[in-house]
Amino acid sequence: MVSHFEKFLNYSPKIKIIILSKINNHIVDLINKFPKRITQDWVDPSKIPNILIKADYGYVYRNQTKTNYVASPVKIAEYLSCGLKILISDNLGDYSELVQNNCFGFNLDSRYFNYSSLNKVSLSEKLRISSFAKSNLSYSSEKIRNNYLNLINENSFNK
Repeated sequence: MVSHFEKFLNYSPKIKIIILSKINNHIVDLINKFPKRITQDWVDPSKIPNILIKADYGYVYRNQTKTNYVASPVKIAEYLSCGLKILISDNLGDYSELVQNNCFGFNLDSRYFNYSSLNKVSLSEKLRISSFAKSNLSYSSEKIRNNYLNLINENSFNK
């Protein structure tokens, strides 16, 4: 994360980063190296969407492990529902492919990734991404509801 963030910040003086995490030495070092361009906060979960909708990108990078290959981080759905594009690693569950196939962000492991691609995300693009997330990833979406009902019905018949 630190390596990626340093590359983003060195690429463009316009890039600012908000880290919603408890403070640690790595974050302190980044803040000291890039004052006024990195903010850190630990907030109540109910406040996160109001912070995220002001951003353009969400960062989700994981090591290449079997666990991460089948992972489904809630953070990704949360980012997409707020209209953020995703900066993602390879093989993160189905999400790396979803991001690539739907132009929802960039794969940081791709040899085609270019820092010049990190532009401000337009309102229409944010609405497209958010709409997709609400229709396909939200607990209240009909697609998810039908998937759960199918699982329940399958398990009921197997008894």
